[in-house]
Amino acid sequence: TSGRIHLLFQQMYNGIPIENSGVGVNLDNGKNIYLIYGGKVTPNIDTTPLLTADEAIKIATDRLNKAAGGTAHLNTKIFKPRAELVIYPLSESSFELAYYVKVSASKPLGDWFYYFDAKDGHLITMGNNLRYEGTISGSGVMWNQSTVSVNLWQTTNGNIYLVDSSKSMGHVTQSNFVFANSTALDNGATFNNFTSNGSISAWNANV
Repeated sequence: TSGRIHLLFQQMYNGIPIENSGVGVNLDNGKNIYLIYGGKVTPNIDTTPLLTADEAIKIATDRLNKAAGGTAHLNTKIFKPRAELVIYPLSESSFELAYYVKVSASKPLGDWFYYFDAKDGHLITMGNNLRYEGTISGSGVMWNQSTVSVNLWQTTNGNIYLVDSSKSMGHVTQSNFVFANSTALDNGATFNNFTSNGSISAWNANV
């Protein structure tokens, strides 16, 4: 709103930013505080990394290369791979010293981010900030535990649907099938089981 001021203070611990932790202050037109939100956490952890930022970047790019079958293409024109030392909250009382790594790639397509433990390099979490709508490839585990490859449809908000746009499926918008664990991406991740949240229990996908 015109004339109002919104301030955000990042919480630090031993000079290292704590992810998703800080205090926001909103001021009105007269510079009076009308809203304070956020809070303080106390990590109390060792903040000396055993890995370097370059080593964390290599772990990330190696993972991308493996996901692309050894043919990953980094998009350094968007930004070069970079890593920042942060404190990652696992819960309100549990924290890990981590590297936040960002990598832009055209294969597998994405604005990828990773959090790696700064001590031993294990993956804490990862994701893709790029949102696009279209067909992606994935795999699913069948009732007999066999794995099948499937074409899926990913929406701009990240939802993944069991819709194969390459085949005739009739009124696909009525199928309303979604995978229970929506983690099947072109990066090689797979997810188990799929269910329907619609009123029908089956659909002729002409697979």
